[in-house]
Amino acid sequence: LVQTIPDAGLGKASGGNRTVHAEARRVSRRPIAGARPAPTPPPRGAYKLSAAPWAPAALRLPDHLLSTAFRATPTAGSGTSARTQPASSRPHSSASADQGSRLSREVDRCEAVRVLEPARALEGPKMGWCTIRPQQLLLLVVLVLQPWNSCLGADSEKPSIIPTDKLLVITVATKESDGFHRFMQSAKYFNYTVKVLGQGEEWRGGDGINTIGGGQKVRLMKEVMENYANQEDLIILFTECFDVIFAGGPEEVLKKFQKSNHKVVFSADGILWPDKRLADKYPIVHIGKRYLNSGGFIGYAPYINRIVQQWNLQDNDDDQLFYTKIYIDPLKREALNITLDHKCKIFQTLNGAVDEVVLKFENGKARAKNVFYETLPVAINGNGPTKILLNYFGNYVPNAWTQDNGCTLCDVDTIDLSAVDVHPNVTIGVFIEQPTPFLPRFLDTLLTLDYPKEALKLFIHNKEVYHEKNIKVFFDKAKHEITTIKIVGPEENLSQAEARNMGMDFCRQDENCNYYFSVDADVVLTNPRTLKILIEQNRKIIAPLVTRHGKLWSNFWGALSPDGYYARSEDYVDIVQGNRVGIWNVPYMANVYLIKGKTLRSEMNERNYFVRDKLDPDMALCRNAREMGVFMYVSNRHEFGRLLSTANYNISHYHNDLWQIFENPVDWKEKYINRDYSKIFTENIVEQVCFNNHYNVQSTLLYFPTGIINVVLL
Repeated sequence: LVQTIPDAGLGKASGGNRTVHAEARRVSRRPIAGARPAPTPPPRGAYKLSAAPWAPAALRLPDHLLSTAFRATPTAGSGTSARTQPASSRPHSSASADQGSRLSREVDRCEAVRVLEPARALEGPKMGWCTIRPQQLLLLVVLVLQPWNSCLGADSEKPSIIPTDKLLVITVATKESDGFHRFMQSAKYFNYTVKVLGQGEEWRGGDGINTIGGGQKVRLMKEVMENYANQEDLIILFTECFDVIFAGGPEEVLKKFQKSNHKVVFSADGILWPDKRLADKYPIVHIGKRYLNSGGFIGYAPYINRIVQQWNLQDNDDDQLFYTKIYIDPLKREALNITLDHKCKIFQTLNGAVDEVVLKFENGKARAKNVFYETLPVAINGNGPTKILLNYFGNYVPNAWTQDNGCTLCDVDTIDLSAVDVHPNVTIGVFIEQPTPFLPRFLDTLLTLDYPKEALKLFIHNKEVYHEKNIKVFFDKAKHEITTIKIVGPEENLSQAEARNMGMDFCRQDENCNYYFSVDADVVLTNPRTLKILIEQNRKIIAPLVTRHGKLWSNFWGALSPDGYYARSEDYVDIVQGNRVGIWNVPYMANVYLIKGKTLRSEMNERNYFVRDKLDPDMALCRNAREMGVFMYVSNRHEFGRLLSTANYNISHYHNDLWQIFENPVDWKEKYINRDYSKIFTENIVEQVCFNNHYNVQSTLLYFPTGIINVVLL
């Protein structure tokens, strides 16, 4: 008898299959003094059941199959054949029962699977031989092999895979913020089914990040879960939405949930909130995060329903405290089969875990990875003060920007101005807050923007008396092209914050103002299409990237320090240098930016956004925008221009701009050096310049500006 058995971890040397040979062997031994005489050899065709020492214990043949299906009848001492009969058809003799029982017990002691082995080995007299008919032998083989199927991974023993249509994502959003749209975009990318609760309802669940609240979410869950209470095969995933993004799809979520072997899995946190006195009541965790976070949980619908039906508090009570008290109760925790996602396999909270999570690019995809537990979380939650870090991850995850494809969302939900007959109305706010070199050229640039002048209005705040003459010259030119120009001069004695609030309000109060474009005088816009490009990106707040020539100084920050000032993000240099091109959600931008008029009349409808504690006006604006959940973007998809250096601008010279050759060399060259200057090295061009004050200068310049001439004469 030869039976081929699939290898079940029996060693790599087996080559994937194991062949068991049942062939007759004859074993001879030298007689031992005092030993019992060797029994008569078994009759031809008799077999015994023994153990193969190489087989794992997991593959043992269950004893009841042997003891109940067959009973061994002892052979006669004369060597006559004995037969194995089914237990139900033979006499119940005590002798045969004892020997059959001993056979069963001996087999039970074996440490490996039972196999058929030739029975021509020496055997003690108490062990009987079995003569097996071919039909019985075949049945015995079936009985031997049948238990192996489950041990070797038969489909009947595998847990069935939960289909993705049995997963329902539930979230709560009483308003649609930028964070909500980002969440929904990530859910759409992975094809999640999302049910949004509370739309159009007033939020009464608390006011701030660091205060208790959120009970309204539990109340809404309690109401909706009554509809799913009896759907035992439905999986519910609840998550926040304003500060959450998906990094993986439904298949990954369901697979990880099944592996947890629990009915409900809550997100885990390293920080206990809101009642630190409950720390001792939490189960001890040796590896992983110990405390419950209510920002995300997943479970079977009936069990989720049993949890939320216990809610009997107010909308402004704390949801996390409610779930925590259920979890730390040992009886409830066991009855509901609840656990925490200790190693962040499904849910990743960023608060207290900033150093744990990094951005990884693998196989052409961007993913947030927890390097402490070597896991890839599916839902990333920027809870607490980690919204900025979540925004950073959101610039890449899920595959918003990859090394292979670049920016994949830059052209999503954009506007094509070439297809409109009437362009949106734009109010341009110009701010001259300190003496600025090359100001006349800056003002003239406003008139060269590729945008219909009838759709423009100007608000100009000039704080410097030194520039009054430049403003007058510009006004005389601009009034013929732009109908509405409002100028606020130094006589008003406005602070920078007050002036910027006034300019923003100039657009806010005008119902026809579609966009507010704020430009500081130290911005040199070299791209005439800047305004159109920003409008077409269709963001609430967006800035063009401008930098100082030859430096990493720019008009945005990629990260903030704990005290709210500049910190360099991992991707800052790549963005500034153009190695990564796209639309970037950033915590700070300044100098030049575009804001939707609708945003100024809704989320930012107050008049004092540039004043906040002791912060500079630009930092105050950005902090207020962050706290309102309004995203600020910077674009480096095009070359827009540069920033001037104004710190060392001295206005005591006769021609002050002439002294900017080292501070602002590019702008100095554009003003004082003719663009054809290099031709003197390739062509025979020499121009004689004569002066009446006894100076005779032969110049190699094709163009001699008045400033240089005056300096030479002086």
